Amino acid sequence: MVLVLHGWHLSTCTRRVKCVLYEKGVEFTLKHVDIMAGEAKTEAYRQIQPFSQIPVLEDEGFYLFESRAITRYIAAKYADQGTKLLPNPTDLKAVALFEQAACIEQADFDPYASEIAVEKVFKPHKGVAPNEEAFKKLVENLNTKLDGYERLLSKHKYLAGDELTLADLWHLPYGEIAERFAPEIWESHPKFNASPLVATRTSTWIVPAVRKLGTPQRKLKQAVSSTGHAAKGSAARSQHLGSCFPKEEELGLRTQGTWMEEERTSSYFSTLVLIVLFAKSIMVLTIIGAQMSTCTRRVKVVLIEKGVDYIIKPIDWTVGEHKGEAHLQKQPFGQIPVLEEEDGFVLFESRAITRYIATKYADQGTKLLPDPSDAKAVALFEQAACIEQADFDPLASGIAVEKVFNPMKGIPTDEKRFQYLVDTLSSKFDGYERILSKQKYLAGNEITIADLWHLPYAEKVEQFAPQVYESHPKVNAWYKELKERPSWIKANQA
Repeated sequence: MVLVLHGWHLSTCTRRVKCVLYEKGVEFTLKHVDIMAGEAKTEAYRQIQPFSQIPVLEDEGFYLFESRAITRYIAAKYADQGTKLLPNPTDLKAVALFEQAACIEQADFDPYASEIAVEKVFKPHKGVAPNEEAFKKLVENLNTKLDGYERLLSKHKYLAGDELTLADLWHLPYGEIAERFAPEIWESHPKFNASPLVATRTSTWIVPAVRKLGTPQRKLKQAVSSTGHAAKGSAARSQHLGSCFPKEEELGLRTQGTWMEEERTSSYFSTLVLIVLFAKSIMVLTIIGAQMSTCTRRVKVVLIEKGVDYIIKPIDWTVGEHKGEAHLQKQPFGQIPVLEEEDGFVLFESRAITRYIATKYADQGTKLLPDPSDAKAVALFEQAACIEQADFDPLASGIAVEKVFNPMKGIPTDEKRFQYLVDTLSSKFDGYERILSKQKYLAGNEITIADLWHLPYAEKVEQFAPQVYESHPKVNAWYKELKERPSWIKANQA
């Protein structure tokens, strides 16, 4: 049966899924969701997407939302065809590095690039003037984050190593918008700007247009030079590449070209789905971090759930130790925590670390990941993981910034922003309530690390906005059970 993708051909997240479908050579039907007419807000649509967003994948009665979860499912289900976009599932460390790259895209790129799109594209589309001060700050922040990318890409070709993965492709939809409105940050990061995204490969943004004509992939490759650039004058390029992009009058972006057309195929910006369980290692794990930091505690709770021995190597962030060159060699963004093993393997990003721990020590403690042989259960876990990162963390962590971290720095709370964050999180909890009315946890009836990931910032929300829990009984019961787990109580002990 042909896959059905519910979405809108111009939306960023729909295009994120489409490019992976084309990379894998998977046939699909796009079922248009009229978001302008409010179709995504109908009760019928909310039955398949409780947050009223696009896209949704339909596969013979199985529904999956969150674009990154969808692309993981596609890359795993069709692993034996098209471009390989996930590491070998038997290579535990390669999988961990992919998850680290995936977290980088979601935590260090998307929040800034997507908000640049909000200010420069989506607001004007609604007749709202962009906030130029906010735009400038977003560009500055993204520019700083790209310093970390530069350190990574000075060591290898792509974010997770020398092979292209989904984590690289996920950058494309908002990456091209950020480049459009802030090209200077690309130009000031040569490794980021010059690291190849495609080379003698079929561009995922050219393929859709050419395939509409029935052009075989092998003929398309002939239109690409040995350096990976589209041959100038190519009929396919000159006549049809524009259809891969929104029309300028529709979205305020360029109508011509892709990265290939502009000879920018070398630009950089442009799963954990099947895991083989390994016996645990006898090596001692070291966590470089601060005992009571939110992200360090996220890792600690999983270590405790799994019954894994570890030591905390404290880092004094109050004197800027995390910004020192020694730490930047291990964590290019100057953040904590970092996992370090005795064999020299280093991993950062708390969610990637917890995935690695839950996989490496699968045979002990609480089971926190689905059976890797159950593709649909894994996909639902990835959906839950995306929900936490997209629909909870940005708002809950923002509340912590306004009520905890800013006051610690002597910066007064922006009460207007705080209220916006609370109101928006309450709205997101409506979606959680729909999910938790059908099952016990976010991914089903078994707890996973996606549930535990909420804990560090969930407690801040409870402290400063308890009403959002009280008004959502299913969410409140779920959170109460999580926070009372012995592992979380122990993780909060210095």
